[in-house]
Amino acid sequence: ISLWVLGQAAKYVPAHLVTFSAAVSACEKGAQWQRAVWVFEESLRSSVLPDMIIYNAAASACAKGQQWQHASSLLASAHHRLLQPSTITYGTLISGFQQGGEWARAMALLLQMKQVGLQLNVIACGAALEVCERDRR
Repeated sequence: ISLWVLGQAAKYVPAHLVTFSAAVSACEKGAQWQRAVWVFEESLRSSVLPDMIIYNAAASACAKGQQWQHASSLLASAHHRLLQPSTITYGTLISGFQQGGEWARAMALLLQMKQVGLQLNVIACGAALEVCERDRR
């Protein structure tokens, strides 16, 4: 339904980052990671400049869909656009790696968080601990 609403709104209102972000978030909440990525990519093709909110929403959709590869590529894309990933971004990705059993990647992201000066939070550390426990590391 959210994609239909987005399509209808686009007929009357210029595309706006908030509109795309809301659609990506709706897809994420509906466990539709492929559609979330499609809306995200549509936002990039439009004249809208992305921010970390839409990146985080798309990464969260991918992580919940156990698509850590897609979530990880979103982080690389954000870096390429000179956007500054947040603690939320890293926590989302670490959770995705945790779900995928990628303990080494989760630990590398924790280290990267420290290196870029972000505060480690309960979500990021908890997810990293869970993946290590699951894999007995």
